[in-house]
Amino acid sequence: MKKIYSIVLTALCFCGYAQSEDRLLPNHLIGYASDFPDGETFNLNQEALEKKYLEAKNYNLYASLKEQFFNNNNADSEIVQLINMDVNSIAVYESQKTHTITYKVSIGEDELNEDGEPLVVYNLMHFSKDYNAYQFTLLRYDFSKTSYKDYIANPHESENVLSFIPLSDIGNIYENIAYSFAKELVLNPDLLSKDAPFYTKMVDFGNCARSIDVAGAACKSCGLNFNERVDGKYCPHKDPKVSPKPAYTFLDLSPCERKLEVNEIDLASF
Repeated sequence: MKKIYSIVLTALCFCGYAQSEDRLLPNHLIGYASDFPDGETFNLNQEALEKKYLEAKNYNLYASLKEQFFNNNNADSEIVQLINMDVNSIAVYESQKTHTITYKVSIGEDELNEDGEPLVVYNLMHFSKDYNAYQFTLLRYDFSKTSYKDYIANPHESENVLSFIPLSDIGNIYENIAYSFAKELVLNPDLLSKDAPFYTKMVDFGNCARSIDVAGAACKSCGLNFNERVDGKYCPHKDPKVSPKPAYTFLDLSPCERKLEVNEIDLASF
């Protein structure tokens, strides 16, 4: 089945929301692009996105955008390979009070209705209210009761469409989404159709995977840590034998070996 809707839905933001058990976001807490008339929406690819905020000296965001793709320790795992992010068409929304960066995420194959519209759409969103402190979460749009076209035309009138899946502190975004989605699936089995070919994989993965923290290392020459600044300057050393190393977290999937079937998962890749 072909992938569709590589461009994300819309820029929106919610902040300060207490996490509910059903994860649904009430409409009165959702801000749409039309609610911020001073804002601007545009699309960039990953390279242009990183360049834009590096040149703008928004180092917190730049580091976050870079680090989310580091340290993919389970890149060969079939579970992690179920996660795909569109890094060629990233929706950016900028206004005085809201800043969002939104990626289209696919988890397995896109589910379509009889009209060829998506039944579920996932977005990874980085968001901030001050262009300094950023948070991110996985958003889930449920179009089983409201069509995609109707929602785009009248988002304020559609209830129970948008929910969120909390993400963990795992460094690599692909592992983060896979692990967080699987954990959420254990808590809420209705999140995904049980007919989906990877349903059992995700459930078992969420029950057995564990995260491992790896400490960073300071530069062997100047002593600065990764992304640490002194007098406005970062460590100048680029030699990997000397330069600082970032801290990161990765998934240990070895406890999953007894739970997952060998003919479905490449255990050697763990």
